This record gives sequence, C-alpha cells and structure tokens, in this order.
Amino acid sequence: MRPARAPVAISRVWRGRDLADGVPVQEGIDAARSAFFFTCSRRSQASADAPYAVATINPDFFATFLSGIVGRPEYVVELYRYDGTLLLSTRPQAARPGSSDPGHPVFSTLLQDKEIGVLEDNRKGDPQILAYRASRRYPLVIEVRVSHHEALASWRIEVRNLAIAAGLALVFVALVAILLHRYNLRRGKEQERARHANELAARVFEESFDAIFIADAERRIVRVNPAFTEITGYTESEAIGRTPRELSNCGDDDAAESEIWGAVRLQGEWRGDRVCRRNDGSLYWQRLAIGTVFDRSGAVSNYIGSFIDISESKEHEAALRDAKEAAEAANLAKSRFLATMSHELRTPMNAILGMGELQMMAGNTLAETQEYARTIVDAGNTLLALLNDILDLSKVEAGGMKLVDGTIDPKGILEQVGGLFAHDARGKGLTLTVRWQGPVGSATAGMRSASGRSFQTSSAMRSSSPTEAPSTSAAANAPLRAACPASGSRFATAASASPGITRRTCSNHSPRSTSRPHAALAAPAWACRSCAASPS
Repeated sequence: MRPARAPVAISRVWRGRDLADGVPVQEGIDAARSAFFFTCSRRSQASADAPYAVATINPDFFATFLSGIVGRPEYVVELYRYDGTLLLSTRPQAARPGSSDPGHPVFSTLLQDKEIGVLEDNRKGDPQILAYRASRRYPLVIEVRVSHHEALASWRIEVRNLAIAAGLALVFVALVAILLHRYNLRRGKEQERARHANELAARVFEESFDAIFIADAERRIVRVNPAFTEITGYTESEAIGRTPRELSNCGDDDAAESEIWGAVRLQGEWRGDRVCRRNDGSLYWQRLAIGTVFDRSGAVSNYIGSFIDISESKEHEAALRDAKEAAEAANLAKSRFLATMSHELRTPMNAILGMGELQMMAGNTLAETQEYARTIVDAGNTLLALLNDILDLSKVEAGGMKLVDGTIDPKGILEQVGGLFAHDARGKGLTLTVRWQGPVGSATAGMRSASGRSFQTSSAMRSSSPTEAPSTSAAANAPLRAACPASGSRFATAASASPGITRRTCSNHSPRSTSRPHAALAAPAWACRSCAASPS
C-alpha cells in the first residue's frame, strides 16, 4: 500500500532570484525594478518528521509559457493562490506580483461554489471580461482577462473584415442577380421572338399560295400545307408516308430521279420545271424547288420542297412565242414585199421615161406617137396600181382592207406587160410576143378589193424582174450571148421548160440567180455571184 502524500504548499512572492538571497514580502513587488519568485513545497511523507521538497518557480518562464498557450496579446493571464495572492502575470506592469485582493469576487464567493467560470469585472472603471479555472491538484487559480475595449477592437476588426467580405459577397451576388435577371429578360425576349417566329412560320406554311411539303431523311413526306392539297388533289392523310415521286407522277425515270436527288445531295438544292399529274389524272406544269435541312451534327434531317402551278404561265409563254413567230413572219413578208416593190416601181418609171424620150424624137409617125402615149398611160396606171397595192397592204395590216370575189382581165394585163417590155426588147434585137393561153373571154374569177380595184392581178406581172412574169413568153431571133467583164467567161442562155424562162451561167463563176427572161439582160441585178461583174 502506497503511503499518503502531503499536499503541495505554495509560498508568497519572494524578492530575489533564489532562496539564497531571497526575502519574502507581504506587499506587491514592482516587477520592472526587482526580480521575484515563489516556491512550491511538499513533504515526502505525511508524517511530521518527514523532510520537505522545495522547488523555486521562475515567474518569467511561466508567464511566457502561458502567453504562448493563449496566443492573443490582448489577453492577460494571471496565476493566483487560493487566498487571492497574485503570483505572476503576463502583464506585471498592470498588476504587482505578491499583492492580494481578498475582496475579488472569484476568491470571495465564486470559488466556494465553482471551480470554473466567467464574469464581468467593473470594479476599476475598466470593464473587463474574466474567466477563471481552479486546479484540483495544486492550490492555484488561473485567470484570463481581457478588456472590453481591446476585445471589441479585435471584434470590430473582424466585423469590419466580415462586413467587407459580406459587402463584396453582396455586390457579387447583386451583380450575378442583375446578370441573371438580364439574361432571363433576354432569354424571355428571345423565347418570345422564337415563339412569334414559329407562329409566323406556321401561319406562312398554312396560308402560303405555294404548295409546301416536308419530308424526312428517307424522303417520306411528314407534312403538307393546304396549297399542296389544292394543287395536287392529295389530302394530308393521303400524302403522309409517301415519297414526292409517288405523288407527282411526273413521268421521271430512274435516271432523272437520281439526277434530281443527286443535285440535292451535292448542292443542297434543286430547281426546275416539269409536267406532273394531279390526283384526278389531269396534267399541269410544276415549278419545283427542293432544299435540304441539316441537324447540328451535319447530317440530313429533312427535305423541304415547294412548287407552284405554272400551267397558265406556260400557256402565255406559248402564246407569246407564237405571236413572236407570227410577227417575225409578217415582218419578213413585209421586207420581201418592200424589196419586190423597189423593183416593181422602177419598171413603170423606166417605161414612162423611155416612151417619153421616144415620143420627143423627131420623125415619129402618128401611130408611133399614139402607141408611145398609150404605153406611157399604161405604165402610169401600173405605177398607180403599185401604189394602191402598197396602200392596200397598209390597210391589211391595220385591219381596214376587205376582199370580195370578183373578176379580173388577165389578157389585158398581159398586153400591158408586153407593151412595157416591147421597147427594151426591140433595143436588144428581140421580138416579144404576148399570147394568152387561158380560157377564151376577158373575164376570169379572182379577188378584188371592196372598192372594186382588182387585187392579186399580179402587179408583179408588170415587173421588170423576169421571174415575176410567169404568163409571158419570149422568143429570140438569134442566140443571146453575154460575157463576164471580169473573167471573160460567157453567159450562155438556154430555154427552160417554162415559157419565157432562161437559165444562164458563167463558165467560171456561179450566177446569182438561175432563172431570168431575155428582157432582163439590161438589169444591173444580173451579175456574177463571185466576181460581182455585170454581163456585157
């Protein structure tokens, strides 16, 4: 059995450094001027004659040690005996070691009930917060005190730092809230615009006059608009699930179908016109455009096609094309007519001038003079007829010319033509004979204008151009020869199967025309096609 050990005894404060020169004191010591210490003693055994074990305590060491444990410079740590005697303090300048305060609440009242506690000490006019702890093993009490001002200064710094941090956090939160609010507003506006755009797109899709269909990646129709039904005759339920080729019936073979969808695959679209068949079997012209829709990964998600019925437009184009061709044909006929008139107007003028010169020559007999005058009159009438034909052409173009059935006198017309060419024929040593081989009688059925003048009486029969006189016949007293002045080649005449028509050629060059009558040899229009030389 272990013997009982005596309790530890704590001495008062001694002035000095150790027991050799130390002096116990009853009052407080000015720690700034003199060193101090206190001792701890205990008997080795509980008997009265047992020796004491005495230990000297260095207060500076313990003060530094206790300050390090607390870690706050504004906190004051003090060590007391149970009777209230101060043994050491981390601030010896504020409290004199060795002093005693029996009226201190901790030693007067609190230690009797509690070994640990906290209280506010306002006795010295400096409000302080005090915490104490009594040791059960040693007769010592540790107190930790802090001034309200110093404690609040630290708290104020912490609160200020916390307020700054909280303010910055609030500012950050406010900025984030503002950004989120603006983002929500912008997103709401974008959603509203997207909703409006979707509604507008749906309205356009439903109310568009163009037929629209939407197909999936396998070209199966998933949706059509009312215009599609109106043009093709297929309802939406009939169209969904089928391909555009099955509904269009445009007669495209596999090659044409592959060409269309190959262009869509490579270029993203295809446009063209084609003839298709409606649900009721009727045909119509379709102007189709097909586009491709891609998803975010770049794969084809849908095909969108739109088309219109251009049958009426095609009919208008055909009508315009026919009208253009008719106008071009009319313009060509008018040009030919004017070209012909340029020759025909010259013929009677030449006759008038030639007969006038002959009539002015001396030595003419009365019969010759009358013949010349009659020829001049006939040529004048021919010229007048040509002018009337030109005016009639203008009336025909203006819609003011009316034709009626009537009679014409072809024999008289031939005699007039013979009189016009008789002078030129005699000048070339030719004998011009006019012979009518038609029905006996002067009246023949024909067309004439409503004014009574003969129409299609072949004013060309009076022309100097031999090809325009199919009813004339001419016979040469001797073979006719003409030479090309450029090449020296001869133009040889030869009778053709038609009366009064001859064919002649240059031995080295081709002629401009292969048929001319004898009487036209003096016309400058006869020339070699290659050397542009007139016959001599």
